[in-house]
Amino acid sequence: MHELRDTFLGKLGVLEYRYSKIIVIAMLVLTLFFGSQSLNLRFESNMMKEIPQNFDVVKTQELITNEFGAEEAIIILLETNLDEVSDIRNKKSLESIYRLEQRLKSRPEILDAVGPGSVYYSLFGGIPDNEIYLKDAAEKMPQLISSDYSAAIVLVRTTSFVYDQASINSIIKIVEEEVEKEELYGLNYEITGTPILIKNLLEILQEDIIKTVLFALLIILILLTLIFHVKSFLVIAPPVLGMIWTTGQLSMMGVPISMATGTFGAIIIGLGTEYGIFMMSRYREEAKKGAPNETRVIAMIAGVGKGTIGSSTTTIAGFVALTFSSMPSVVHLGQTLSLGIINCLIGAFFFLPCLMSLKEWTVSGIEIKNKKLEKKIGKFSELQARKPKSFLLVGIVLTLLLASGMSYIKVVEETEESSLPENSQVMKVFNTLQDKFQRYDSMLVLIESENVLSPNLLKEVYSLNNQLINIYNVEGSSFNLDIKDIYLPKEDLKRRLEVSDSLEYLILRLDVSKGADQLQLYDDIKNVLTMTPLSVQPGGTISMIRELTDIIMPELSKLSTLGLIGILACVMLTFMSVRYGVIPLLAVGVGIMWMMGIAGFMGTTMDSGLVGILSIMAGIGIDFAIQTINRFRLERSPVMVERIVNTVQGIFEPVILSSVVAGFGFMAILAATLNFLDVLGKLLFVGVFSCAAITLLFLPSFLVLQERFFKDTKKLFYSKKKRIEEID
Repeated sequence: MHELRDTFLGKLGVLEYRYSKIIVIAMLVLTLFFGSQSLNLRFESNMMKEIPQNFDVVKTQELITNEFGAEEAIIILLETNLDEVSDIRNKKSLESIYRLEQRLKSRPEILDAVGPGSVYYSLFGGIPDNEIYLKDAAEKMPQLISSDYSAAIVLVRTTSFVYDQASINSIIKIVEEEVEKEELYGLNYEITGTPILIKNLLEILQEDIIKTVLFALLIILILLTLIFHVKSFLVIAPPVLGMIWTTGQLSMMGVPISMATGTFGAIIIGLGTEYGIFMMSRYREEAKKGAPNETRVIAMIAGVGKGTIGSSTTTIAGFVALTFSSMPSVVHLGQTLSLGIINCLIGAFFFLPCLMSLKEWTVSGIEIKNKKLEKKIGKFSELQARKPKSFLLVGIVLTLLLASGMSYIKVVEETEESSLPENSQVMKVFNTLQDKFQRYDSMLVLIESENVLSPNLLKEVYSLNNQLINIYNVEGSSFNLDIKDIYLPKEDLKRRLEVSDSLEYLILRLDVSKGADQLQLYDDIKNVLTMTPLSVQPGGTISMIRELTDIIMPELSKLSTLGLIGILACVMLTFMSVRYGVIPLLAVGVGIMWMMGIAGFMGTTMDSGLVGILSIMAGIGIDFAIQTINRFRLERSPVMVERIVNTVQGIFEPVILSSVVAGFGFMAILAATLNFLDVLGKLLFVGVFSCAAITLLFLPSFLVLQERFFKDTKKLFYSKKKRIEEID
C-alpha cells in the first residue's frame, strides 16, 4: 500500500481525501451551472445540415431548390366518404378539389399545387357534366386518381426546403388552413409525403432520446442496486454528472443534438458507470481487508486510476477520430462523446472518491466471486497459464468462424420510410398512398445552359431523354416534346417544360419503378449522362442516397484507422511500452471482428449514420484489456502461473460487472422507436460482451506467450552478447 501512496496518483488520492468536502461542493456548484446551461441545448431538425455540404449532389440539390422550389412534395390524400360518395369521379367532388388547388396556389409559400382538378380544367376548360368524359379522363391520370376511384391526391410543392421541423410545421399549417376553408364534397383528407415523414421521424427521435436515457438509467440503477445495494447511487453519480456537464457544455459551444447524436446519453451513462464500477470494486476489495477509509480511497485512485486514465483516454481517442469525418453528423457525435467521456472521467476520478471520503462506507451487495467460483476461476486461469497455445488456437479458430459473418453485412442508406415503424399512423397513411396510386420514385437531371430553350440544345435534350427512358426501371420522364415541338414559341415551351425563370436551367424528372435497385439504376443513368455533350448534374433523393452509400466503407476505413492510431498512442503512453500498447489493440480488434461477424450472421444492415461504430467500439471495448494488463503488470510474483491467476481473479468481477451494466445499458437503446437506433443498440451490446469474452478467455494466455517470447529473446540476446565478449 505504501508503494501506491508514494505514486503521483497516490498523492492525488491523499489530497482528495483531505479536501473532499470542498471538492464535492465545488463540483455540485458546477453541476448546477451546467444544468442551467443545458436548458438552452438546441436540437438540429434540418437533416440536410447533417450530410456533407461539399458534395456535388448537395450543391445541385440546393441549386434545384433555389431555381425550382423544393423537390419533395407534401401530398394531400383525399379519400371518399362512403356514406356520401362511392366514386371520386363526380363533378361536385372534382370541383371542390379544383377550388382547393387554386386556394393553395394563391399562397406565396406554395410554388405549385397539382391535382386532378387542374388536369380536367386543362383538358376541358372546366369539370365536364358528361360522366363518360369524367371517367375516360380519369384513366389517363393514374398518378392522381386511384385505380379503384376511391381516392385522389393533390401534390403541393413549396418554394423552399422543407427538411426542418419549423418549415414543415409552417407548411402543414398553411395546407390545413386552406383545406378547412374548402368544403370538400364527400371527401376526407390526410396530409402525407416525405416532409411529413421527416417531421414525424424528428419528433420520434426527440422522444427516443429521453426514453433511451431514462431506460439506461433505470436498467443500470437496478443492476447496480443488485451489485452494491443502496450504495448504487454512488457509482451512478459520475455518469449523471457527466451527462449534465456535457449537455451544458454542448449548449455553450453551440453543438446541436441531432439524429446521429441522439443516443449519446445511453453510451455516456454505460461507459461512465463502467469507470465507477472498477473504482468501487477496488474500494470494496480494500474494505474486506479491514483497511481504513483513507487507504481505501487512495487505493481507488492509485490502484485502478492508471488503468482508468488509460482506458478513458483511449476511448476519447476513438471518439476524437470521428471528428475527422466528412459527415457533419459524425463530427458532432465525436465531439459529444469525447466531451461526455472527459466529464465522466472527472466524475469518477474526483467526485466519486471525494464522496467516498466523506464517511467510511459499507459497500455490500452481490458477491460474484464466492469461494466455490473463486476456486473455479483459479483453476481455469491456471489452465490458461499452463496451456496458452491451446487456448489461443481455440480463439483463432473461433475468430475465423465468426469473422466469416462480416461478408453478410449489408451496406445501404436508410430512407425516412425504412426508419419509421410500420405500425405508426403516418406510415399507415403513407402505405395507403403507395397501395392506391401508381407511384414512382423520382430522379432529377439538371441541365444547364445560357438558354435551355434554344432548338439546338433541345435537340440534344430530346436525344438524351430517349436514352434515359430506355433504361431498365425508368418508367417515364417529364420531358414530353416530340422533335417537331422544339421549334414551338418560347411561352409554349415554358408551359410544357420545367425551366427556371432565368432560362438557364431545365429539369428532367425521371419516374423510377418502385422496388427497383436504386443504386444500380443511378449508375446506369450516370453512365448515360457521361456521354452527353450537355452540362448535366444528377439530383434528387436517389442521387443523394447513392452518394452517401458510396462514402460508407471509405469513411468506416478512414475513421477506424485514425481511431486505432490514436488509441495505440494513448495506450503506449499509459504503459510507456510499445509492446503493452499493441496488446490491448489486438484484443479489441479481435472483439470488433466478433461483433461485426455476429452482426453479419444476424442480417444487420449499416448506413452512413453508423460509419463511426468501429471507432466507438474500439474506444469502449479496449477498457477491459487495459485494466487486465494494468493488473498483470502490478503483480510482482516471479511465478507466471501465480501472476495470471492473481490477475484474472482481480479483474474477473469488475469486467463481468461492467460488461453486464454497460451492455444492458446499451440495450436500453432498443427501447427506441426508430429502426436505425435498434441496429446501434444491438451492435454495442454484442461488441461489449465480445470484448469482455476476449479479455477473460484468451488475453491471459496471450500475455503468457508474449512474456515467454520476450524472455527467451532477452536470454538469446544476452547469450550472444556474452559469446561476442568472450571472443573479443
